[in-house]
Amino acid sequence: MMIGDYYSRTVAVVEDLTGISDAEIRGSRKLREIVDARWLVAWLMCHAGYYPRQVAALLGVSTRMVQKILQEFEGRVKYSPDVMLRNNKEAAEKMLRNS
Repeated sequence: MMIGDYYSRTVAVVEDLTGISDAEIRGSRKLREIVDARWLVAWLMCHAGYYPRQVAALLGVSTRMVQKILQEFEGRVKYSPDVMLRNNKEAAEKMLRNS
């Protein structure tokens, strides 16, 4: 699948689960809900086999930021006081697997 198509599918799933739009995900706002959605999209894309450089270009962030997301995502999920990120991660993985 082309990266743009997979990105669109991934963002649609995350948007459906979180209510955070693609524009907000690609934006620079630092609200926890938006950052969580941005990190979730990056993590899902990289775990689908896309390179951090490719994901960074789509999200409008640096490659280093995507690498940081990959290093810290599981800890963020595990230690977040809000269980929504964990629930959204599991739901998004299932939705993308079944589509």
